[in-house]
Amino acid sequence: MLSPDGKWWWDGYRWVPVADAAPPSSRPFRIPTYVAILLLAVCFPVGGVTVWFTSWSTRAKAATTAVAFALLTVFTVAAATAPKTPSQDGTRTAVAASRPSPSPSAAPTPTKAASASSPTPTAAPSPTPTSAPTARATAAPTAPPTAPPVANTCGAPANPWGYNFCGRGGQITQPPADFCGYFNCIASFWNGRGFVMECQDATYSKSGGIQGSCSHHGGNLRELYGT
Repeated sequence: MLSPDGKWWWDGYRWVPVADAAPPSSRPFRIPTYVAILLLAVCFPVGGVTVWFTSWSTRAKAATTAVAFALLTVFTVAAATAPKTPSQDGTRTAVAASRPSPSPSAAPTPTKAASASSPTPTAAPSPTPTSAPTARATAAPTAPPTAPPVANTCGAPANPWGYNFCGRGGQITQPPADFCGYFNCIASFWNGRGFVMECQDATYSKSGGIQGSCSHHGGNLRELYGT
């Protein structure tokens, strides 16, 4: 195909001057580059031949062919030296060899009939003598403990400390914590700073010896003593 000015000729791959362009009948056959590369990747022998029908230079064609042949040689050697897997026949042979072959079993030997055994006489059991029961010793009854005598408190409520109105002991300035469990204490009993004494209304205060003790309970009645 000529250019509009008639000076260039398209040979199918590039524009060439008309003077250098060969007539269509004398132009060599050319294969596109992508076709040659595709054939090299898919079918090497055919691709190696088609490289020489491209428009590449002779040096490029020779280099491409040499590289392709080198790769083919490497793959062939690798495939030849790869460890081989056992073939199907070999597998079948190994399986057949591993199966145990049936071997004739020995015929059972007849056993002699067991001789009849005579019964063994058993001895008659003799009675076991029993020992006479022995009388159990009984412990002598112990007398119940006697309660300690109750101390006379001279009218004071019964208590475990022996607090009394008899005058035994001294003044009680530090009564035990459960004192009010035995004596009828006033509400402010534990606020007192004196000794314990009974008020006129039979309640107990710990403000004995202090002015105003039992002032709301009819006044002081008597002092409580303890050991």
